[in-house]
Amino acid sequence: MRKILLYTLTTLAAAGMASCEDFLTRDTYDQIGSDEFWKSETDLELYANGFIQKMIPGDGTITRGDIYADYCAVDIPTDLLRPDGNVSPDNQTGWAESNWTNLRRVNYMLDNMHKCRGRVSDEIYNHYEGVARFWRAWFYYDKVQTFGAVPWYDFTIAASDKEAMMKPRDSREYVMDKVLEDLTFASTYCLSDAKFTKGSALINKWVALAFKSRVCLYEGTFRKYHSREPSSDKPWQAEYNADNKFLREAAAAAKEIMDKGPYSLVTGDVKTAYRSLFTSAGLLTQEVIFGREYSKELSAFHETSWYYYSPTYGAKIAMTKKFMNTYLTTRGTPFTDIDGYQTIDFIREFDGRDARMAQTVISPTYKMKISGLFAQLESDPYGLPSDQVVDRRRCRQRAVEGRELEFAADPPLCRGAAELRRGEGRAGRNGRRGMGSDHRAAAQPCRRDPGRPGQGRPLHGGLFPQYRDRQVDTRSAP
Repeated sequence: MRKILLYTLTTLAAAGMASCEDFLTRDTYDQIGSDEFWKSETDLELYANGFIQKMIPGDGTITRGDIYADYCAVDIPTDLLRPDGNVSPDNQTGWAESNWTNLRRVNYMLDNMHKCRGRVSDEIYNHYEGVARFWRAWFYYDKVQTFGAVPWYDFTIAASDKEAMMKPRDSREYVMDKVLEDLTFASTYCLSDAKFTKGSALINKWVALAFKSRVCLYEGTFRKYHSREPSSDKPWQAEYNADNKFLREAAAAAKEIMDKGPYSLVTGDVKTAYRSLFTSAGLLTQEVIFGREYSKELSAFHETSWYYYSPTYGAKIAMTKKFMNTYLTTRGTPFTDIDGYQTIDFIREFDGRDARMAQTVISPTYKMKISGLFAQLESDPYGLPSDQVVDRRRCRQRAVEGRELEFAADPPLCRGAAELRRGEGRAGRNGRRGMGSDHRAAAQPCRRDPGRPGQGRPLHGGLFPQYRDRQVDTRSAP
């Protein structure tokens, strides 16, 4: 009897230990491991959508990411533009471990998505490989703009791989060639089905082509106007610069969108159509190729209006007068060809100009609401030249009911979240250019050039709808 009892207890103990072991080693319910993932199209989609959450720029970058460019003026300029600025590799941000996390996320997908081979069609597989390679190009485009030469990684670095982590920087030409390879793959294999083009938020063939055009235009013009590679201070290597490769690729990508893409310019009243791209309640997907949407329904909000309305908050961004002179006349001729253009009053400076100018900056006819009342700029009673009017710290406004209001004027031209728009840059449609330079229209007010004596606050704060096309290699420039 004792033997039977002993056998029973032993059996129960063994069963109990097995149960505990199963419990302690079972998979968690709130996480999924790599072995259980990468089995379906849904897995590829879920992982790729994470890049949108982690890598797409926020409202700050979209609306004021280029405030220190040479066509903007601010109250407090960056150290890069100040003679006494504290500029050194030690105080340049963007090189910490956390700044490389997104690259690891992308390479992790590219290293593991092969497990889906045979489980999804080749068309779907290539699409999501293109999406991942798009985001890797996006990552490196930002890094090259900031640092010039950077180390190129196309694999997931192991924590113990010190050699990879400490590798020297690759040349700018090598890295940008890899970026071009990624964007060419993405623009070739990313799909353009309605599933991926609805809402202008997902990466698709047209987004890849638009971004490729922008990247190639930037790099091509950078090399055109810089005879030496800033990181090495050596002439550009011929093998990477044959036949203006980047400028040709920029033009070809933009032309493909215009010839084959589903987009068209938003038309209507010439005085309001352009501005509607930035003030519409939803993205105007007729023209917007890639955008970030903010709405109450999505519980997605931003502080852009406050940034530009507040008389104390923000950098008081404004466009330089030199930049504003690049807006053509309605005849298509340069404004600077007009005799005496330097002394034309601000009130009359908008007459006969490209209609987009008055929809980009605060014009004499612009109206805004103050406590529910419309207000409008008064004509300057002194007939001051435009550069002096622009330097006045306060502007007078008149409400429609007749009472006068005077306040520090920093109202914005509100905008949506449009990022890439059809026909930007020289590679775009002629009708969308109207600038005569390698820049894009920005919603900013005019103001005198930075650094000139007597510079005051901007007449109005405006908006700048671009992301960072910085022209300075801040880490390696002398």
